[in-house]
Amino acid sequence: MRKHSIILVVLLLFLFNGCATLFKGYEDPVHIYQYSEDVSFQTINGVQIPVHKTEQKFEIDSRSHFSIDSTLYHISLYSNANHVLLIKTAKKEYSITRYPKLGWGWLVLDLLGGGVPMFIDIYTGAWNHFDPIVVQ
Repeated sequence: MRKHSIILVVLLLFLFNGCATLFKGYEDPVHIYQYSEDVSFQTINGVQIPVHKTEQKFEIDSRSHFSIDSTLYHISLYSNANHVLLIKTAKKEYSITRYPKLGWGWLVLDLLGGGVPMFIDIYTGAWNHFDPIVVQ
């Protein structure tokens, strides 16, 4: 009896959790293109947003061991709301707005999960993503 109760609880947790909420979380990485060290990001309220850096190595040819090193930059934003960001560079200061966009893959997974998870992902906004930022 106890084994069946545990299985039932686990199934209910998956059923009443949205796919995006469960697997992705509440934040979305927003990729930054043309980033340089003198660029800073802030919310409209003046809160500094940290920039995260990821080093990647792409192997082009395994026989000659030719590879390309790449550095990717991103900031994390909560995916349930619009964000007005203030971008400051050495030359200028400007603002941009990022609007959340529906991730259709998450919608399909929610529908395959019986439709109930869709309401969780709508509420949390976890199935949303943002367009990348190009620093000007």
